[in-house]
Amino acid sequence: MNKGSGFTGGTLTFIENADKTQIYMKELLQQAAVYNIWANQCICKALLVLPDEILDKPFVSSYPSLRLTVYHIWGIEALWYQRFMMAERSLIPQYEGSFAGFADKFLLQSKALRDFTDKATQVRLEHTMEYRNGRLVNCKSLVWQSLYHLFNHSTYHRGQVITLLRQAGVVKVPNTDYIEFSRSKVRI
Repeated sequence: MNKGSGFTGGTLTFIENADKTQIYMKELLQQAAVYNIWANQCICKALLVLPDEILDKPFVSSYPSLRLTVYHIWGIEALWYQRFMMAERSLIPQYEGSFAGFADKFLLQSKALRDFTDKATQVRLEHTMEYRNGRLVNCKSLVWQSLYHLFNHSTYHRGQVITLLRQAGVVKVPNTDYIEFSRSKVRI
């Protein structure tokens, strides 16, 4: 029987399930970081074979094209990474160049997030970060909550990429569901 959600107002605690297995938040974040890389690889692989006309085709969505949607995912991953590194001023990077060059840069950023997650101590994960959001409002968030938010944010926009691929008439779209990742025994 569950003893609760494991969330105690910002403190990292374990979740004890019916099997008495303890799952620590850090382990969940590490899984999410590896899943994030895998899912971003799936998306890049699908997009790399498309012509620029499809990558830049206008759509009604959060971002007006496939290219701009994945640029957004990368940009926000880079922004949060700067915050995790306690950069004095964090900025969303811009990219101009080939899509293949972008894909390399995107996946390197995702791997940097995994490395950060792997190296983060419990104290670091429970650290309260101060930063300015996109509306220039001063904010405070726990590092672990920000990591969780970031991985969820990337998943949200990858879902949009899948929808845009289907709208563009692409028949073979990647399955980026977490369960697909967990069944694949991927090692990144």
